Amino acid sequence: YYYYYYYYYYYYYYYYYYYYYYYYYYYYYYYYYGQVGSKATNDFSRSKSSNGR
Repeated sequence: YYYYYYYYYYYYYYYYYYYYYYYYYYYYYYYYYGQVGSKATNDFSRSKSSNGR
């Protein structure tokens, strides 16, 4: 019974760590788009305006 409780606690800790890692990856991805993606968006809008479409 104690072993089962320990396994459940370990599974909960692993799930929490996975959720934290996913949140950190999403934040880094959003920050990357905030820095580099803005230039890509400007280049896309510039090429779009130059093409007249």
